[in-house]
Amino acid sequence: MDKSTIALVISAFTAALALAVMLLSVFRNQRGDWTLIIERLVKIETKDEYTVRDITKLQDDILKLTALLLHKPEPKHARRDYLIERLTKENINISEFAEFVGILERTIQNGDDRERLIAEFTLEQLRRKHKLNS
Repeated sequence: MDKSTIALVISAFTAALALAVMLLSVFRNQRGDWTLIIERLVKIETKDEYTVRDITKLQDDILKLTALLLHKPEPKHARRDYLIERLTKENINISEFAEFVGILERTIQNGDDRERLIAEFTLEQLRRKHKLNS
């Protein structure tokens, strides 16, 4: 990747991070969870050389933290919460992943405004990371 492409990718991640921070502050009011991601972004932006690993790690962190915004300790959301935990720990299997994508799609269709917005953002991040079709 050349420097201009990398700069563009980092700009896109910065925009995604800004949206995620906004969502977190509005819906959860827990900015502390984002400290690691912000520190990583600052390190990447101040480097002369960027690596795909740096960018991928940032993308993974954004995905995990936005998925956590859907977590609700209610019995009716137990399965979704379980899949979110599996996703954030990176030990989700293929069938669970497919089930989680289905849950996100149903949330986009049937959730409240907050849940729809978070589910759309999370699903888009999953599609980019895993090169899934819409």
